[in-house]
Amino acid sequence: MKDEGPSRTRTELPECGTYPHPGPTSNPVNDKNPSSEAMVPGHLAPCGLLRRVASMVYDTLLVIALVMVAAAFVVIPAGSEIRSGTLWFQAYILVVWWAYFAVCWRLRAQTVGMRAWRVKLVARKGERVSWGATVVRFLVAWISAAALGLGFLWSLFEPRRRTWHDLASATGLVVIPKADKHRSSN
Repeated sequence: MKDEGPSRTRTELPECGTYPHPGPTSNPVNDKNPSSEAMVPGHLAPCGLLRRVASMVYDTLLVIALVMVAAAFVVIPAGSEIRSGTLWFQAYILVVWWAYFAVCWRLRAQTVGMRAWRVKLVARKGERVSWGATVVRFLVAWISAAALGLGFLWSLFEPRRRTWHDLASATGLVVIPKADKHRSSN
């Protein structure tokens, strides 16, 4: 097969080349447990804006339910409503929201919505996304959205389709190809 140079389907970062640096037994999510089914994100297509938004819609529905349950844990024992603008309650809800994403990104590199749309979060060097990177990613995603979505629209013009929060957290989203159902079991 002839190599025709860089293509849009490769996920490369100028600072460190193809990421995560795939080795013969590298697993981009958990290097302690190599797997023959491990994806090599350096060879996967970057995630486009529409697929990213579709996975966000799925996750939004789940987060709404999660926030309602989290609020119930506070409101029911209190026996009354929580006044709007209560700073500690807003911080609590924000932490619950972040925790959903952080735990999903750390454990499987995918939220429920990302899994449904075959999207995976990868770090630059193939290691598991750090807790610090999840905080940066979550907070900068808020800024991306608050800036009238410009942080998300940035992916339309960035060669590797990265958003502001991808860039800030040194992560990126890639599309996992569909499993080949007709693959031989040899």
